[in-house]
Amino acid sequence: MKAQYTGALHNIYTVNLGVKKHERVLVFSDSANRDLHTIAKEVTEAGKEHAHMVTFFQSEPTGCHGVEPPYDLWAEAFGNRTCEELRRKNLFTPMGAKKVTKQQLKKIEEIIRRHKEDAVNVIIALSYYSTSHTRFRDLLNRICGARYASMPLFDKAMLSGPMMVDWKRMRDRT
Repeated sequence: MKAQYTGALHNIYTVNLGVKKHERVLVFSDSANRDLHTIAKEVTEAGKEHAHMVTFFQSEPTGCHGVEPPYDLWAEAFGNRTCEELRRKNLFTPMGAKKVTKQQLKKIEEIIRRHKEDAVNVIIALSYYSTSHTRFRDLLNRICGARYASMPLFDKAMLSGPMMVDWKRMRDRT
């Protein structure tokens, strides 16, 4: 990790996401962009000073913004018990296809709520395609209370520019 980026990488954990030592963090990327993958690995390494567990996960690109991520990423974020139950009850496939009914969504939410202690506390999404408008992000935030930083198309130059802002001064100004 370049020294010039160290402050920005640590700010992601301490200032932007307020990560606590006992929390579990999941950093994920996809293989669509080598630079994003490299940044995600650096973010993962920086996080080891701030959290009990920081996991890096790489998946295949979804091919489009807003597409639900693959099952393995769901399992990493929500835990195996949750995802296996969703799969066993035939709820994972319709959710991934964005064809879930209100009744199915209610069952999905019940399952996730029942196992929410298995979910990670913080997600840092450094994928090429945005996951902001997915059930994945919504359920992690709304049901599990996870904090979620969606950073699609993040560029390394941002680490020495916008991410080096004086956050206290910005807060005071705004």
